[in-house]
Parts: sequence; C-alpha cells; structure tokens
Amino acid sequence: MSPAAGGAVVVACPNLALDRTIAVPRLVPGMVHRAVRQAAVGGGKGVNVARALGALGVPAVLVTLAAGPTGRAALKLLRGEGLAVRSVELQGDTRSCLTVLEDGRATVFNEEGPHLEAHGWEAFVSSVTAEARGARLFVCSGSFPPGAPPDAAAALARITTDAGATAICDVSGPQLSHAVGEGRCVVTPNLAEAEAVLLGRRDEPVEPGRDALARAAWCAGELVAAGAAAAVVTAGTAGAAFADGRRSGTVRAPRVTAVNPVGAGDSLVAGLASVLLEGGSLPDAVQAGVAAASASCETFIAGALDAARARRLLYAVFAAQARGDRGPPSA
Repeated sequence: MSPAAGGAVVVACPNLALDRTIAVPRLVPGMVHRAVRQAAVGGGKGVNVARALGALGVPAVLVTLAAGPTGRAALKLLRGEGLAVRSVELQGDTRSCLTVLEDGRATVFNEEGPHLEAHGWEAFVSSVTAEARGARLFVCSGSFPPGAPPDAAAALARITTDAGATAICDVSGPQLSHAVGEGRCVVTPNLAEAEAVLLGRRDEPVEPGRDALARAAWCAGELVAAGAAAAVVTAGTAGAAFADGRRSGTVRAPRVTAVNPVGAGDSLVAGLASVLLEGGSLPDAVQAGVAAASASCETFIAGALDAARARRLLYAVFAAQARGDRGPPSA
C-alpha cells in the first residue's frame, strides 16, 4: 500500500452528509443518553473512500453535491481535513446522519438527502467528466439523492472508462443492478446489498451473520455472471470474497478490537483502489482492502485509518493466505 506512482483518482460522492458519531455506555430505546465521545465530520461513503485513500498516501479529488447550510458546513469540514473537493450546489439542505456506538457495535440513522433536479444531475455529470480527464481510476460510492436516474452510477462509469479510467462502483439497489449490467465496473457491495439484488432480501444489518464468507463468495460469482467486470463482496468481520471470471477466492479479516465498524467497507474500497491503481492483481488488491478495512474499524471516525497499522494487518492477512489458514489471521 505504497503511494501511487503518478496518475489520479476521482471519487464521486453523490449524497454528501454531515456525519455525527457519538459513543454511549449502553444504548436503550426510550431512554435519555449522554455521549462519552462525539465527533462531527463531512461524510458519505465517497467521502470515507477519499479520506481513507488520503491516509494511504493516494491523493484523490472528491466530486460531490452540496445543499444549504448543512452542505456548506460539511464542505468546510472536508476542506479543513485537506481533502480536494469539487462541489455542485443543490437546492434544499444536505442530509445529516448519526452513528451511535456502544461497545464496538454501531446503530446507524441515515437521512435521504435533498432532491436532485435534472439540471443538478447534469452539472454533476459535467463536473465528474471534467475531473476524469487524465484520471486513471474512478470510484462512485454511496447512495444517490432522490431524483437521480436509476442508472446514474453506470452512466458515470461509462463516461470515466471511456476516458481511460478503471471504474469501481460501490452502490446498491437499482444503481448496483445497472452498474453490473454496464459490464465495465468493479462492483463492491456488502453482502446485504448483493443479496438484495440477487435474492430480493431487504434487511441491512451492520454485521451479516452466519456463513457470511461463503454467501459472499456465491454472490461475487453471480454478479460477475450477470455482467460485472469483477465483484468484491464484503462480509463484515468475516472478510471479503472476489471474482472476475478468471479467478475467485476469499480473504479472511484479521481479528481486531473494533471501535467503529462504519466506513470499513469504504476503507476496503480505498485499499482495493490503491493497489489496482498501481496495476496490482485483484487478489492482492482485495487483501490490501481487507487490511485497510480492519485498520479502519479501530478508529472512531468512519474512513480514518492508520497506514502503518494497515501495513501490519496486510502482512498478517498475506501470511495467513499463504499458509491456507481457515480461521481469522492473528494480528
């Protein structure tokens, strides 16, 4: 996970957020809670990807949609972090999202976001197109505001791959279905998102439950069979599965003490992107992604991670894969 040698990464975050994270000793519905720790940052899945890429030494340009006073506050926070941001202004107000942490377990509340009118979508496409000139890798990550075309992610992937970039789409629902059908993208859903498209499931737990890695492996193969150039399906603390039509496999996540699991999938996308950008193989990229995701779980802010810790975890993952270990790598 060394810094990329040249090139550029563009990350689209269609649904910016002001993310609030609080920790409480115990979460009890119907009761008043007092936070023992709190933070407010600019958020959204694409933001988390850009934040994690920066931590890994890979600069990225973030293209997003912002609306109202909440949007302005989120942009100010992002620029204060040193992220390069290109924003398109919308009417209304950017969403606020809340993560409540209790003993390493997360409960997440996500708002929908401002309505996206046709002119706002056209301006967003123009901004992504302009930034993608000369870019080597494009990531579209997260939900789209209401009013976005159902094939918005696929359209952006088509534009950026035509410009010569590799496209990664971390989206869900109809956006994922269209991205798979486009046939140009590496798709990176979590297990719940993959099963929703393939099996019609509707629940979305933070932790996917039993047999997660085997289910993820099946989903990755099915997504590629349906048209995806490659698929990486994340399976929470179990790890991730991948397929690209020529090879498939699974990577088990190392044991870590989780502080905040939210954003781990976004950090996995960042680790994946950092290796693909350098011409690395998909299996190597997934190993780097799993290590980055595990390091991210140890931090309070979604998408934040310690690059040195990610490198140590990558060594543990690599060693376990080489030995053929069937349990979680020891880190």
